[in-house]
Amino acid sequence: MSIQSGSAKDITITILSRKSDDRSIIDKKTITVHIVSKTAGTGNKGILMCGDSRTWHRVYGIQGETYLQDGNKTITTELKRLLDSNKGAAFTFYGTFQSELDPTVKNLAQSGWKFDNAIQTINAAGGIKQYIEVSCGAGSGATLDYCTCMYGINDLMDWNAKNISQYDYSTLKIDGILAKCKEFISLVKAGYPNCKIIVVIEMTTCANQDGFAFWDGNKTKVNTHREVEKAQKLFRKKLIKMIETDYAEDSNVILSSAGIWCDRLWGFPYTMSTESSRCSREKVFFRNNVHPHDDGYKQTSDGIFSTIKFLE
Repeated sequence: MSIQSGSAKDITITILSRKSDDRSIIDKKTITVHIVSKTAGTGNKGILMCGDSRTWHRVYGIQGETYLQDGNKTITTELKRLLDSNKGAAFTFYGTFQSELDPTVKNLAQSGWKFDNAIQTINAAGGIKQYIEVSCGAGSGATLDYCTCMYGINDLMDWNAKNISQYDYSTLKIDGILAKCKEFISLVKAGYPNCKIIVVIEMTTCANQDGFAFWDGNKTKVNTHREVEKAQKLFRKKLIKMIETDYAEDSNVILSSAGIWCDRLWGFPYTMSTESSRCSREKVFFRNNVHPHDDGYKQTSDGIFSTIKFLE
């Protein structure tokens, strides 16, 4: 990767991908990174964040020493902190689930959820406007300026099914997941046609087999992180292609890379301990394959914050 040129507002980067054996070039891409003000935007904005356990969850404590977790919404909490502390537009967070630590931190995110759970919840309320105005208590005429959605892992996975080749099971689902994503987008646009819908590319699972072995009560998982990660990456590629193709002319549907900001290894929770009674030296044990540590969640919040400030 090399930075070719740039200014205060834009940086142009060229990335080369090469074969490992003869170093021949497989692909070459040039991209532009836009530098925007962290205080961009004016006025009052409403935002709804939709997701699964990764938007609902937090993992806290000292990385490497303690592993504590509950449902107090690190990504939403951190995004709100970033928006509140970098004044520009003022944001009100909507949702029917709120943090026990801060009642102003709200979202539509629950453990185990897929795209369809959000669709069903909004439809059960009578549509997105009724969900915001009545279910969330925002009142008649409330605006929804931003809606983020970050789904994928539960749609792809068959938890505790002990499939030897989870890749095969997961990839067969991708077209159906993309259809549900489009249904979700249409549902939001039906009530708020000018809402900026940010489809967030979800982080992968922990890039270490320990995370799969020690998660969920230390039940050994038959899935390997390589099979699951390959399936997630294929879904990611097809999601990117769908947004770039089907919404190429729609400036209100935006793809955000925020989930990729989460470090796929060190953003996940780990502890240090000895491997056996015969090994005096401590090693790292990753403790969760699905849920990042708050360190990783906050990296994702940084990405969503940057997307919003770019749009502002």
